[in-house]
Amino acid sequence: MEKKKVIIIGAGISGLTLGIKLLQNGYDVSIYEKNDEVDGLCSGFFVDGFYVDACLHWLTGTKMGSRGINQIWINNDMLNDDVNIISLPTLGTFEYKGTSVTFYRDLDKTCEEWIKISKEDEKEIKKFFSLIKLVDYSLDFISKIGVENNFLGTLKTIIKMIPKSTSIIRSLSSSREKYAKKIKNEAIRFALKNVQNGYNNMLFFLYEYAIFINGNADIPEGGALYMMLRAKERFLSLGGDLHLSSPVNQILVNDNKAIGINSNNIEINSDYVISTVDPFFTLDILLNEKYKDKKYNKLKKHEHKNKIVSCFDVYFTIEEDLSNIDVPLGLEVDFKCGAKNVNSMLFRSYHFDPKYFIKDGKTVVSVIIDQDKDDFIYWSELYNKAKELYDREVQEVIDNIKKTLINRFPNFEGKINLLTKFGPVEIKNRSNNIFGSIQSFSFSSKSSIFSHKFRIKGLDNFFIASQWSKSIGGTPMAAYNATSCAKEIINSYGRGDE
Repeated sequence: MEKKKVIIIGAGISGLTLGIKLLQNGYDVSIYEKNDEVDGLCSGFFVDGFYVDACLHWLTGTKMGSRGINQIWINNDMLNDDVNIISLPTLGTFEYKGTSVTFYRDLDKTCEEWIKISKEDEKEIKKFFSLIKLVDYSLDFISKIGVENNFLGTLKTIIKMIPKSTSIIRSLSSSREKYAKKIKNEAIRFALKNVQNGYNNMLFFLYEYAIFINGNADIPEGGALYMMLRAKERFLSLGGDLHLSSPVNQILVNDNKAIGINSNNIEINSDYVISTVDPFFTLDILLNEKYKDKKYNKLKKHEHKNKIVSCFDVYFTIEEDLSNIDVPLGLEVDFKCGAKNVNSMLFRSYHFDPKYFIKDGKTVVSVIIDQDKDDFIYWSELYNKAKELYDREVQEVIDNIKKTLINRFPNFEGKINLLTKFGPVEIKNRSNNIFGSIQSFSFSSKSSIFSHKFRIKGLDNFFIASQWSKSIGGTPMAAYNATSCAKEIINSYGRGDE
């Protein structure tokens, strides 16, 4: 019997995870990717012989043998027994007006240090760390009993396990910035507001910190690029068909049924089509606005409530020993980047992975600054109307970043060299993601946590699955959603060789 043919649009984590899972279940799978290599937003590349990791800060699910996401990484060969896992001592240090606030793996040590910084906040600090311990206990319990192993399922289970009288439930409706107002000390407030990129909810941070102290959020040696290359080889070894530099122009539809794609002006037929790229690009461009989705349209309309995040990233080499610098290091700043002045930046040295990130005595480092919809609009208009002004303003941001680093580390003077930079415009051009985003929609309250069921009303034989399918997006969600979508297809249509 001829195998059922599936075309997947996009060779990021979602596309490769879907492809591998469907190949293992008897389907004939082809992936079409617009760029010249697999990666999506989980990307890495070389500049002047230096390796740039444009994605991973840490990877959820690195504890080998744990349930859930770790099993997906293993199935994709993104992690295996030969991949060295690097454990960083802290989730980061944040400096504000001469005071350093650190998030150690040891919660008791962190709590004691914070109380020394601000005795007047002792009660609130102890409450904060008791919440993290509750989440950590809940995660450990869940991993042992095998309850639903995804972020939304875990959140729901944690909430059920913890008495509603505790403030963890109220934290669901708090941004980190709002939660930080409970603390009087400015340095600790600065740390809480900036410990993660973007606008993620406070409970999401508690969840991430608990995973980190549990030893399940570390860094695979070689980072994003080498993870994706291992998954690519896994896909090909199973008989998958991969088309790079092959942008999809249109999803072909007949009688409200997806029947294939148009790529490079060639029509390719299939039994099923799955899009793992931005849902708005999928609906508006690839499907010519012929199909609507109420959930995505509502999220887009109310983006001010459920924000999505982009970033301005700059990569340097520094000819200096950086091994004593915490990763990341949050620094206070005050300069314009995009539509507004920013007050913080994250400096990340990759000295912890010398095999890939140190060459000729020079260490690769990055700086990331949060950006949002307003910044994307600002940069886009400048880019389209006056590219020369755009380049000049980008350079001003880079100069301000270098000044900040040299002010903090005077020994960096004359030793910093620019490798590359990208912002919301470049991210949009590479990924087609709305507003140049790097993550899906955040959630501002319990009621705004969203989950999409992979199908578009009125269109058969078509699925949409990526980090955009559930709050809050990111690398783990991309893999979870792809795996769930594959199960949906198999449950609905059986194996591909039946």
